[in-house]
Amino acid sequence: MESNSKKENGKLSTQSYWEKSQESNFKNISSKQEASEVQAHWWRMDAGSYTKYLVDKFYEKYLPRGNNLSFIEVGAAPGRNMIIMHNKFGYIPFGVEYTEIGYEQIKKMLAENNLPTDNAIHADFLDPSFSPKYIDCFDVVASFGFLEHFDNPKEVVEKHLNILKSGGYLFIIIPNFRYINYLLRCFFNTNFIETHNLELMDLNTFRNCFVFDNFQIEECCYLGSFMFPQPTHTSPSKRYVEKVLGKLQIVLNALSYNIFGTNAPESKYFSQSLVCVGKKI
Repeated sequence: MESNSKKENGKLSTQSYWEKSQESNFKNISSKQEASEVQAHWWRMDAGSYTKYLVDKFYEKYLPRGNNLSFIEVGAAPGRNMIIMHNKFGYIPFGVEYTEIGYEQIKKMLAENNLPTDNAIHADFLDPSFSPKYIDCFDVVASFGFLEHFDNPKEVVEKHLNILKSGGYLFIIIPNFRYINYLLRCFFNTNFIETHNLELMDLNTFRNCFVFDNFQIEECCYLGSFMFPQPTHTSPSKRYVEKVLGKLQIVLNALSYNIFGTNAPESKYFSQSLVCVGKKI
């Protein structure tokens, strides 16, 4: 992996890092299959599907619906979240991505779902020229696993707000790699540490990133119950352990769904994510 010493704009990783990662991860993606995964039948899906089910219910609680509402995902590759939001809420989906591989994957996702490929934006979201082009432009702005890759997260949140219309909704979710999640991930692969802002995964630190005069926080919290790490670029000797834990997770999913439903226990020690949703005022 390329050294991250060349980082800029507060980035904890380089463009080359993401290009290499995406080239590997996007090889076998079936756009149509990925895009159609709205989380209604969680038990038929993968080991992470109970957490996806909880996130889906969170969407439903806070986000508006409307066929004429514009939605943009920041750091959108491979594009599945854009399409899920389109299918679930009727949004007109857009996505911005700064790697060529990611941009082409978003275009492919849009095309295979009969949506305009022009809605894929090939640009660096943090470039000073980006925000002025799209100032107060979108009804819903979201990022999923994007903010934690920066050491200046409050500035990055502000850039999200710049392209959000007054009265529009901001939705940001990041992973929680602290406490037990940190230990488990380190067992499989420690490479994630240098590209993630672990301090941001403290709830108070995360919440402070959204304190602006023109933004009203609706909810900011830990989200999701315990989940074993999903497959990573780990050593062959540990892949068997991952597979076994993945099967065990499916059993935990079923137990959690039947015992807790949408009221899963959440904690800084084991929850999978932190999420903030609010309205620009």
